[in-house]
Amino acid sequence: MEAAYRTVRKNNEAYYKTHLSDATHTACFAFNEENGEIIGCGGICYQKEMPSPDNLTGTNGYLMNIYTLPEYRGKGVGRKIIEFLIEDAKRRGTEKIYLESSKGAKHLYEEIGFSDMQDYMKL
Repeated sequence: MEAAYRTVRKNNEAYYKTHLSDATHTACFAFNEENGEIIGCGGICYQKEMPSPDNLTGTNGYLMNIYTLPEYRGKGVGRKIIEFLIEDAKRRGTEKIYLESSKGAKHLYEEIGFSDMQDYMKL
C-alpha cells in the first residue's frame, strides 16, 4: 500500500505541475477565517472533446476532489467551493461540467443543478 501511495503522490505532483501552469486545472481551498486552517478543497479539470449539440465548443470540466472537513460540513463550505469552480468554468466558456458523487453529497449537487447522466458507463 505504501508503494501505491508514493506512486499516486508522485503522479499527482506531476499532474499539478503541468495542469496548474497550463491553466487546464483550477484548484480551490476554503479557509477558516479565524485561524487560517484549510477546511475544504476542490478542483476542476478542463478538457476538450468533440463538439456536439449539448456542447458546441467541446470544452468540458470535470469537477473533482470536493472535500470539507467533517466538523465544517452542513455550513455551506462545499457549496461555496463548487460555486467558485462553476464560475471559473463559465468564465472560460465551458459548456459541460460533470462529476462523480458520493451518495452523501448527491443532494448538494442536485440542489446546485446537476442531474444524473443516463447510460453513462466506465471501463
